[in-house]
Amino acid sequence: MVTTTFKFSDYPKNIVFFCGLDVHKRQLEVALYARDDTGKEFLKSELFKPDQRGLDSAWNFVTLYRPAKFTMEATNVYHHVVATFLDAKKKEADWEYECIIVPPADAAGIP
Repeated sequence: MVTTTFKFSDYPKNIVFFCGLDVHKRQLEVALYARDDTGKEFLKSELFKPDQRGLDSAWNFVTLYRPAKFTMEATNVYHHVVATFLDAKKKEADWEYECIIVPPADAAGIP
């Protein structure tokens, strides 16, 4: 797999972005991923605090890309806050998305 750096403006408008969330007690890693028809990949990630301010910043980070799916591992009780936040944001988002929470044993199989 070859990962190449592109500007968001370089991507065609039909590219579908996905968001992976790694939720921990003291941090939230947000990774955005997309691949175009030629196989070029886009990957961008940031770290945030899992508090209200951090969640708001993470939301601002992903809204430009409008991911079709948010996927996170069910980690102890920490993922509940993020899942609740994303569910509430569905009401004000101007695009549709799905939230997927997977058991830890299945998370390893998600690219």
